[in-house]
Amino acid sequence: MSKSESPGFTRYLQVAAFKQYEDAISTIESLRSLTGEYRIYLKRKNGFNIIRVGPLMSLKATLRLQIKLSRNGYRDTMIVMT
Repeated sequence: MSKSESPGFTRYLQVAAFKQYEDAISTIESLRSLTGEYRIYLKRKNGFNIIRVGPLMSLKATLRLQIKLSRNGYRDTMIVMT
């Protein structure tokens, strides 16, 4: 197993969190053309609509997507392990 693999964990990129559901849906629609094969998840937690992309199987794939999203205006993503 390589260092970039994480047994027992699933890796996602958290893209944004919004109070307003409509803002989250609008962001999801704009993300669809950028995320390729990865699914976009909307999770409600503590009053926020949280957008995550994944699951991402390797650190390399995660960083590649993070860079792509950053180049397209999503500069505040973070890696989330669940």
